[in-house]
Amino acid sequence: MYWAVLGVAVVSFAAVAGVLPTSLPSLPPVVVPPSNASTGAHQPACYPYGSPTPSAVLVPIAPPTQPLAAGGALSVQFEIGAMSYPAAARGVVIDVPSAFANFPQAAGGTAQVYFSPSNFSVTGAGWTNAYVSNRSVVESSGVRFATNRSAVLSTEKIAVEGNAPYGAVTLAVRWHWALNQPNGSTVTGPWSVPTNTSQWPSSIPSEFYPAPSVTVLSSSGPSQWIGANYSARLGGIVSARYFFLELESPATGKVVQDHGQTAPNGASNVTVSVPLLNYNRYLYPGTYLVHIHDVCGALLASVAVNASYTPWATVQVHLQPSSCGKVTFNGTGYGNGSTITTRPSSTPYSFTLPGCPGHAFTGWQFSGGLFPTSSHRLLVSSNGSFVISYA
Repeated sequence: MYWAVLGVAVVSFAAVAGVLPTSLPSLPPVVVPPSNASTGAHQPACYPYGSPTPSAVLVPIAPPTQPLAAGGALSVQFEIGAMSYPAAARGVVIDVPSAFANFPQAAGGTAQVYFSPSNFSVTGAGWTNAYVSNRSVVESSGVRFATNRSAVLSTEKIAVEGNAPYGAVTLAVRWHWALNQPNGSTVTGPWSVPTNTSQWPSSIPSEFYPAPSVTVLSSSGPSQWIGANYSARLGGIVSARYFFLELESPATGKVVQDHGQTAPNGASNVTVSVPLLNYNRYLYPGTYLVHIHDVCGALLASVAVNASYTPWATVQVHLQPSSCGKVTFNGTGYGNGSTITTRPSSTPYSFTLPGCPGHAFTGWQFSGGLFPTSSHRLLVSSNGSFVISYA
């Protein structure tokens, strides 16, 4: 087995995720569409060993068993290599996203070492050919590690990418730590061993295909009206590829909307989108994440978007037959063909169905940003229409 290797410098870093409002009305749970829907595209050679987060890094190792004294340094070395170095892989550029080595502390909390995004070209074989730049995080108060939990290296589900199709090169990841004590002594932990097996949720295969490279060239921006489509223009290896977008709550990790689309054959860029409404046609204001996946499931990009209500929304009323009375919405009656102008709100509006002498109610249909929370409450998140039918 042969390797072409990258060594990555180490600095300290902390990140804070966006959160959603907590004072939200209680609504019925959404129903997630089946994940086995046809992609309409040719299935590539996805890595044969399954992973919930393909092409990403999630590698646990045993933490240090001895404490790091105050003023000592915690160092991490992270390497990515090309397995069974093929001639066709020479010159392939590998893009490595941000990575985090997290060490649980005995007193609670985490000591973290951050790896900034990097790239390297596959040009040679052997771990010993690595370029390694070691920088250390000095812990002024010292660290006592929790030995009953693993230290974990992770790319936070973001895929490692390369400018080649799936299967052109197979990568492997390894890492280890070192404690540099103030008295000059050093304790070095063993390297992790690359594997094609998964122990989800604690680990995923550390041997994998990199996802074909994709870049977000532009997007509809960090702020968007609820009910609109969030769109992004993708460049890179996009021709005839299927892309799957998910809208996710960063507070809960719950996917509330998705949309798949296939780029035209020969395209050098493609615009992909996802509606800013959940599966049941409502959405609360707040910060959401748009995840862009490929057909193998690799997470190519994660973009934050702040979704807010438009100042006004229009609601179209349709009655079948048209002679059936009026719908009462927020205390006002509206007949067939009426347009209601109202403010979107996280609080449902009251509404009442009309009577229709000689006819029996057969059902209603809602579209756009309208969702009935009960038979007398209607949540308005954006423009929409509803049809009330009698037989």
